Amino acid sequence: MVIRKFGLSRQAALRHMYVLITQGKVTATGKTKDRSYTLNSLVDTSFSFQISRSLQEDQIFHEKLAPYLDNIDEGVKEIIEYGFSEVMNNVISHSEGKTCRIKILKNEGSISLKIDDNGVGIFSKLTEHFSLENKRHAILELSKGKLTTDPVHHTGDGLYFISRLFDSFILNSSGLVWKHDFNINEWSILPVKKNRGTSVFLEISNFSNRTLRQVMQDYSSNGGIIFDKTCIPVILAKLESENLFSRSQAGRITKNLDKFKEVCFDFKGVELVSHVFADEIFRVYRQINPHVILDWKNSSSEMEDLFLDILKNGTNQN
Repeated sequence: MVIRKFGLSRQAALRHMYVLITQGKVTATGKTKDRSYTLNSLVDTSFSFQISRSLQEDQIFHEKLAPYLDNIDEGVKEIIEYGFSEVMNNVISHSEGKTCRIKILKNEGSISLKIDDNGVGIFSKLTEHFSLENKRHAILELSKGKLTTDPVHHTGDGLYFISRLFDSFILNSSGLVWKHDFNINEWSILPVKKNRGTSVFLEISNFSNRTLRQVMQDYSSNGGIIFDKTCIPVILAKLESENLFSRSQAGRITKNLDKFKEVCFDFKGVELVSHVFADEIFRVYRQINPHVILDWKNSSSEMEDLFLDILKNGTNQN
């Protein structure tokens, strides 16, 4: 793979690997064709503390994490600080837990954080607070942005941006895990055994050229940093193997979108939707909320034709 990527000879590639091994950055196992290489951890540490309202997330960051972020690009460091601060603020303000554990892993290629609390669980709390049908709907609402149980003190933007800033975002709580792989734009919800507390895993490449400002501008209608534009992964509206064929499903997707100026529906991973599902979004919702600009991406050519036909001619199929 190295030979193909960099155009080196086999001997030159092996010399470079030898240097990395002697520097302690890489470990080699096996021999000849069975030989494999892994990046060694430069940092592998964790710490725990009691959760209290007196905790300050910025102080924890500067005391516990910042010392491990030397020689990292400023844009990556900014994303890590933002992500950690937002998650820790949720732990302190909303988790209702007693203890929190933070694990930090760093190698030459990436840095990752895992933040665990033993609280009530974010999906359970949101489902109960907003009287949602189930915990999967709580994830769908989080994917839209601007969802919070305490609007006086919080905007509800944190997890929305965190899930789009890091290469890997995994939120495990209340028997479900919500994942986003940034590099392939893949969103998923899977059942897991963990029912108590919340665990958030964040990972980003040390060489990422993403910036916090750039991502915020992507979700601002005027290219600034005002969050008034959202993009919803439609696949999260599915319940396990359920198809997207009903108006009620479309109604869940369009719920609470009137707070945005622009809304994009991302159909990545969705092969087919029904006429009534599309009609509910692109005709019914659009008529009720003409101030919201609707768009879509990653749809099949058949769905594209359907959406355009609804926008042009309208339909009213039951």
